[in-house]
Amino acid sequence: MFRPPHISLRRAIRPARGGFTLVEMLVATTLVVMMLMLFAQIFGDTVRIMRNQQALSQNDQKARSVDSQLRVDLEKATFRQVRDKGVFGITPLRPSWPVDAERQRGYFYFSENDPNDPTDDVLQFTIDMRLTHRNSDVGTLRGKATRLGTPNANEPNQPDNDDGIMGNGVGESPAAEVSYFLRGGNLYRRTLLLRNPPTPATTSAPGPFPIQPGSGADGATVLFQSASSPVYPNNFWEDFDYSAWNRQIDQDGDNMVDEYQVMFNGVDSLQNVVGATSHPLGIPYYRYGHMPLRMPPVPTIGRPMEFVFYNSGANTKFIGRFVQEETSSTAFDWPAGFSTNNPYYRTYPATVDAPPQQDDILDLFAGGDRAGEDLLLSGVESFDLEVWDPGLNSSTGGWADLGHDLTGGQFRDTSGNFTHSQYGPRNSDNWLFDTWHPRASLFSTFNATTNVTNQPPWRATTVSAVPSGSNDVRTWSPNSSVTTSTYLFPRISNPSGFSATNPNLADDDSYFYQPVFINGNTGTRQPDWPREPGATVIDGGVIWQCFDNRVGLQAIKITVRFRDPGNGSPRQVSVIHSFVE
Repeated sequence: MFRPPHISLRRAIRPARGGFTLVEMLVATTLVVMMLMLFAQIFGDTVRIMRNQQALSQNDQKARSVDSQLRVDLEKATFRQVRDKGVFGITPLRPSWPVDAERQRGYFYFSENDPNDPTDDVLQFTIDMRLTHRNSDVGTLRGKATRLGTPNANEPNQPDNDDGIMGNGVGESPAAEVSYFLRGGNLYRRTLLLRNPPTPATTSAPGPFPIQPGSGADGATVLFQSASSPVYPNNFWEDFDYSAWNRQIDQDGDNMVDEYQVMFNGVDSLQNVVGATSHPLGIPYYRYGHMPLRMPPVPTIGRPMEFVFYNSGANTKFIGRFVQEETSSTAFDWPAGFSTNNPYYRTYPATVDAPPQQDDILDLFAGGDRAGEDLLLSGVESFDLEVWDPGLNSSTGGWADLGHDLTGGQFRDTSGNFTHSQYGPRNSDNWLFDTWHPRASLFSTFNATTNVTNQPPWRATTVSAVPSGSNDVRTWSPNSSVTTSTYLFPRISNPSGFSATNPNLADDDSYFYQPVFINGNTGTRQPDWPREPGATVIDGGVIWQCFDNRVGLQAIKITVRFRDPGNGSPRQVSVIHSFVE
């Protein structure tokens, strides 16, 4: 039998493959790229998160710094609520009105300007770091001081010696004027010390480097003495961080200024008791940022300087206060000297800075050596102040701008609440709060020792002294019939003639009286009106009850909005401060 030969069928063995296919390469590359993109995304997100956290941390730090500074300053404010029954918050001082020497010291001022603009508010007040009623920490404020060579370099009353060390270029004090304002996206805090020298000013003869009364329990024993020293020849606020003003002297009686002297404000300048000091800071003339010019055509009324006028007043630019760069400029010849172009003369910068410059620094005073020293926060979009109005929202209260036009409220723009053109940074519609002084005047030269008086520029009241048509507002008269709706202001000579431009006040309107019992007409002789809320007095057939007409400023809210300059992240800080004690 024939058999075919055995044939072995074997698969050919191919050599091992040495690489990837194109498809495999594409898949692998895609996966690697995706992984790299994922890692890059994670890394980018991580970096972005870290940067955002860093920005938030920086913003938090800035916010805490601003919040802390505002709170400490407000807690150390010298003007406080009085002890009077039924009064809550701070109330402005009024003509012939008693002053609480302990609680009503210095001043508290803020300006709303345009209620629709959150960038043009100004806050300025006095602080004393020795006060502990709100903050138990006792501190000391320090600033620059220069040793003066004239008239006596070794005089112990040198400002440079206020810290007890002569020649170190540093002065110190427990008290100061503090100003907050916003300009060009920068929030500024300007601090000017009130002198508190270890060696008091002389009591017998004019001494060098004069300050306010330097000794005495209430300052009454040591009155102001004029200086024999010459005007400081250098730029004052380049060398000093002190509150000062320019004393103008008319030597020949022609009603024109012949001589100028630098006057330091001291801790006794805080005293508002009439006669305790010749130049109290309660009178605006002596404050920082207020117009000290006396010569015509501008009267000496201490108007706050918050705008500069361009093109003969056609346009205005808000500046708040002069910044430290400007006051340290060699061209800023104030308060130690006098130039024809006084920086506080409101139309003066018109020839220099028209139109407004982009850097928001007045050109004439740009380039001062101390630029930025008063800068508190940059990148700020708004600095807004609001008041607590207890009359809003059906008398439940609410926040509003000073001089608002909301329904109800006691801090509205009404005829009983002054909006003076005579005192304020603007020519009209000045919504500002000022604690004032009993001897301050809107219509003549400020002088703490004369009887020229006037009401404060803003004084919220329960009942307006101006009859509104629905109120029976009157003065006392004999044998008159009254109703339970009668409001009596015994010391106002002519309520119907009361106006913002001519306040016809015989004394004050801080108290009013309403009948609580009527059984006939008023008597034939005016009774002795009590000055304590709730007290009553019999007047013929009428029993009157006393009411305090003052409405105190109970609280303010300060809102600061700013952005991080790097990533633009926003932040807002709100500080609410109550004046009620």
